[in-house]
Amino acid sequence: MNCDAAGHPIAGSEHVEPCDTLCVGYGFIPQVQLTRLLGCEHRYDALRGGWIPRHGPDMRTTVEGVFVAGEVAGIGGAYAALAEGWLAGLNAASELGRSVRSSAVTSAYRDRSMRRRFGDIVNSAFAVKPGVFDVITDDTIVCRCEEVTAGEIRAAASAWSAQVGAIKGVTRCGMGYCQARICGHLLAELTARATGSTVEDVGGMSVRPPLKPVRVGDLADLAHKAGS
Repeated sequence: MNCDAAGHPIAGSEHVEPCDTLCVGYGFIPQVQLTRLLGCEHRYDALRGGWIPRHGPDMRTTVEGVFVAGEVAGIGGAYAALAEGWLAGLNAASELGRSVRSSAVTSAYRDRSMRRRFGDIVNSAFAVKPGVFDVITDDTIVCRCEEVTAGEIRAAASAWSAQVGAIKGVTRCGMGYCQARICGHLLAELTARATGSTVEDVGGMSVRPPLKPVRVGDLADLAHKAGS
């Protein structure tokens, strides 16, 4: 099926193709759970994938001693990530009092700027169109972990007219195994649309440790080591 410039399906353009498996991708999302947990300020940047930590040209965040690079600083591709990693490393080393050549820093800034410009062009060309969200039916599963549907999210958002954190609490969307890594962005989009707001207005997801699933046995081992 073809879509128009806004991402809405064009009636009559359907084409059936037999297949065994269908894999669909709808862009990349920065994983900012760690920077949120560290207390870094974040801003919403749709071009670079959503919520990202505020940072300066030197990759320094609003929290002292914390630098970011790569996808956590905004989707931009592998080369942008490498350039930012090099730049962040040089600035972090300088902050620690290590000797850093000014020419290396200048080169890293230039490389990072070039890579980011290219990444932004790609992001703009392949951005998810807004019409995609309009065709999500109420029975569509949004949170696979907790089996929460789009209809449940829309109903909760319409009733509560609240931020995404409140809708998460009401529906349990984002409380499962992936901790909203998969469904969080869609939860925000649906909440914003149901309340007539922007994704930035409905806010980001709260983060609590552990950031990744941890086995009870591993926690028990930590307690045993701490007591010995």
